[in-house]
Amino acid sequence: MLKFIELERDRLTQELPEILHLRSILWNITRITDNGAGIALIAINNALEKKQNMLKRQDNEF
Repeated sequence: MLKFIELERDRLTQELPEILHLRSILWNITRITDNGAGIALIAINNALEKKQNMLKRQDNEF
C-alpha cells in the first residue's frame, strides 16, 4: 500500500503542479500510510510473540 501511495503522490505532483497545497497534502498522506505500516508490523510481531510464548508454556506443561 505504501508503494502505491508513493507512486500516486509522484504522479499527481507531476500532473497537477498548479495546485499549491497538493504537495503538502500528499506528503501527509504518505506519512499516515508509513505510520500505519509501522503500526501493522508491530501488531503482527506482538501477535507472533504471544503465540510463541503460549506454545512454550504448553511445551513446559508436558
